[in-house]
Amino acid sequence: MFPFTLDIQSGFAIILNKEGGRLQLSVRRKIGTPPGSQVVLTADESQRLANALSSSLAGSASSRAGQNHNYNQDYKQDYRQEPNLGLPQAAKPNSPAEDLSDMEAFLASEFPDLKRKKRSKAQKADLTILKTAALGLGCLLVLGVIFAMSDRTPTKGASPKRQTQLVDPKAKVEDFARLYVSSMLDFRRDSYKASQIKAMSMMGEEQLAKYLKETAFPLSEERIKSLPAEQDVRIETIEFGDQDKDSYLVKVKGGLVEMSSGTSKSHPLALDLKISKDPLMVIEQTDRVNQTK
Repeated sequence: MFPFTLDIQSGFAIILNKEGGRLQLSVRRKIGTPPGSQVVLTADESQRLANALSSSLAGSASSRAGQNHNYNQDYKQDYRQEPNLGLPQAAKPNSPAEDLSDMEAFLASEFPDLKRKKRSKAQKADLTILKTAALGLGCLLVLGVIFAMSDRTPTKGASPKRQTQLVDPKAKVEDFARLYVSSMLDFRRDSYKASQIKAMSMMGEEQLAKYLKETAFPLSEERIKSLPAEQDVRIETIEFGDQDKDSYLVKVKGGLVEMSSGTSKSHPLALDLKISKDPLMVIEQTDRVNQTK
């Protein structure tokens, strides 16, 4: 039976060996198993290991019984060969088939201390082996349950990392409004088209149709050449106004600086945006500088 090797699904091999009358239990990582893997036993694997430990205990008990039987047979043989040992006549065997009960009774009556010592040593040996095997099996089963539960239950130290952090919905709306305004007001020659497409993708259908009509997108190549080479959209504040259950009212303030041919022009920026909640889309906007929608 020994050595007994049990390959488990979690990537390890459990090896049960016996040396010098003692059981040895070891766990080895199989090739390809990641270093952070855990030893986890399935119900079937735990049963197989328990059966192996039970068989080893039964084998040990049988081996000791065989040794005691051989010892008794040798003792009886020697006793028959030397009948004149000064023992009482009642203690001498009468036939080869006689059981050891008479011998045991003689030893109990004549040498009670010797018999108690022999019995005590045998009982202690049996108890030691049983305790060792039971302790090993119990520890292994407990470890298997702990490892199995560790895969399902997050540890106390790791729980903050796995918890989803709540994000303020208004922070998402602010980022959305900032990106929208920066893209819509980007009229630089090299990024005009891409920025306009980005801004229009963030509009609702009605607002998009209105915006296309007002801006005549896309501009002609000659109009694009007249656009500023450098431009800076500066968003200073974003505030929330009254809102209903379906939308936010966002007020954006700042300035627009255009630089071309060594000169610069500054324009105030004040937009009121009505943004739907789900999904985030600009469904209406008002230019408060020119008071046009």
